[in-house]
Amino acid sequence: MNPLMALRNMVVFRRMEMTHANLNNSAAVAAFPELRVFFNRIKKSGNSTVTAFLAELAAEETGQRFGTVRDAKKAALSPVRCSWREAREMRDYTRFTVVRNPYDRVLSAFLNKVALGEEGSDSRKRRFRVVPGWGEATPDGFARFVAFLDERGLHHDRHWWPQRELLVMPPERFHLIGRLETLPEDMARLLTMIGRDPERARSLGQPHPLEASQPLKITGATAKRAAFYTPQLAQTVGRLYAADFETFGYPEDWA
Repeated sequence: MNPLMALRNMVVFRRMEMTHANLNNSAAVAAFPELRVFFNRIKKSGNSTVTAFLAELAAEETGQRFGTVRDAKKAALSPVRCSWREAREMRDYTRFTVVRNPYDRVLSAFLNKVALGEEGSDSRKRRFRVVPGWGEATPDGFARFVAFLDERGLHHDRHWWPQRELLVMPPERFHLIGRLETLPEDMARLLTMIGRDPERARSLGQPHPLEASQPLKITGATAKRAAFYTPQLAQTVGRLYAADFETFGYPEDWA
């Protein structure tokens, strides 16, 4: 990142208790001036669906159309891709994020980024190819993946970083922290907060069509939890992601 931009953000967002290493990551925030919304993106926690939903809602005022999730993400502003004025205005936006049950998020990351092996869209990326469990969409492959997280791999890639460590600010600084498990209801609350029709959030009961059009991206991890987890694996994930369970109020019962 441009050092001057990082310095600019330290000045603009002072007194907001920002974690600047996260704020200055290009994939950490999607901001929408038309909606005055600041979305802290968390990978494997509804990130693509929520970003696409907000991008299309904001684009209704401009007539813009998106062919892919990538296009929708590029349309959003970010603290690393905006002007001084736009950054200052972000301080007053409605700030929210969406989190997910850690058991399901870890399994989803495995199924999407590791287990697919050569069939996955990230098959050429070495950082995934070196992960134990690569190309093994089996309980044994998942066990190897969890062992890797426990030994040295918890921070190998942001798709499975603890969610608490991906926040750009303390939890209490957000106006809303939604859950993927209750996304339609939580996004309806957000839309009400910003003066939009909350009924629009009903569509979020399903993955956004732009996300659903991407082959193999939707893993169905929640329905597969019992097939991949053992009590021992659940205990390890519960320990590694203890801050997520505590911060976001998820029960540690995995079954």
